[in-house]
Amino acid sequence: MTGKRYKVNKEAMTLRENIGKLILYRPEDEKPYKIAICTGVHPKTNSLICLTPKGKQLKIPSHQAAEIIG
Repeated sequence: MTGKRYKVNKEAMTLRENIGKLILYRPEDEKPYKIAICTGVHPKTNSLICLTPKGKQLKIPSHQAAEIIG
């Protein structure tokens, strides 16, 4: 059951489809692409919560995600 003020965020719903997929992203200050695995979505900022291959957790804004594989 949802409250009266509950609204579905369509952008967050489409980002949730990427959970468990490999993300190619490019940080703003670096040129080569890097990889991370998406583990979740931050609903307020609409950013992807990901893990790098070394296990570091980071938030990737949706505009930095270049390619989604998986």
